[in-house]
Amino acid sequence: MEGDEVRIRKQGVAVILEPMASDWAWLDEIVGEFAEDFFADGRRQPPLPSGSAVDGPLD
Repeated sequence: MEGDEVRIRKQGVAVILEPMASDWAWLDEIVGEFAEDFFADGRRQPPLPSGSAVDGPLD
């Protein structure tokens, strides 16, 4: 197994050791790369709701 660190998880009665990723290269293998024009039109995101839904200890 590569690396110095592992993630330990339980699945059913099995205990699974998985190597910890040292960088984000593994994500490219799963998702692929974004097209160059991915944000060409900007980010379309609805406005945040007002009120207690977003107010909190981080204000």
